[in-house]
Amino acid sequence: MNLDMGKHAIIRLFNVTKHYGGRPALQNVSMDILPGEFVFVSGPSGAGKSTLLKVLYLAETVSDGQILIDGMNLSRISAGRLPFLRRRFGMVFQDFKLIPTLTVFDNVALALEVAGKNRDSSKKKVMHVLRITGMEKARDLPPTLSGGEQQRVAVARAWWGPGHHSGGRTHRQPGSSLCKAGIGNSTGLPQERCHDSGGQPSPSAAPDRGNRT
Repeated sequence: MNLDMGKHAIIRLFNVTKHYGGRPALQNVSMDILPGEFVFVSGPSGAGKSTLLKVLYLAETVSDGQILIDGMNLSRISAGRLPFLRRRFGMVFQDFKLIPTLTVFDNVALALEVAGKNRDSSKKKVMHVLRITGMEKARDLPPTLSGGEQQRVAVARAWWGPGHHSGGRTHRQPGSSLCKAGIGNSTGLPQERCHDSGGQPSPSAAPDRGNRT
């Protein structure tokens, strides 16, 4: 771990270990992530990639080690402060977690409202990010959309959500349908680096660095 980098890191992991029933999902993971940095985590199924994301927003707690998010020690965060921690992240979930009774526009706008933004002033931002993700069905409901279209809405919500200014966005395989549609830049992935392997970016797609677990 680079000590100079650590002084400016927004996310810091120190020897993080997570066990499930005595079996390690993560073991002695340490890393620093700088504001605005793009880091990819790759590995086979069961390697702990999803677990790593979950411990960052406290969907899971670590068995050992420490995590700092923008100076906050996650082991010391009370239940009352947990929602404020999670508002610092823009999450793209595998099952998207869109609200089925809200339109595409309202799903994205809700993230801005949670971040304290005025709804009227947010309209241009919402429409802009829907355009750059190639998802302009603003009045449609999520159940009427394809899986790929729902994924684009989820990325748009994460982009303008609470993590926009804090630099905290986490994605679990976000590029599959986006790369196929030629709009990889919406997730920060260069379009020319989206390959044919299911639309997923190869390790070379990371402009900064990667961590393999």
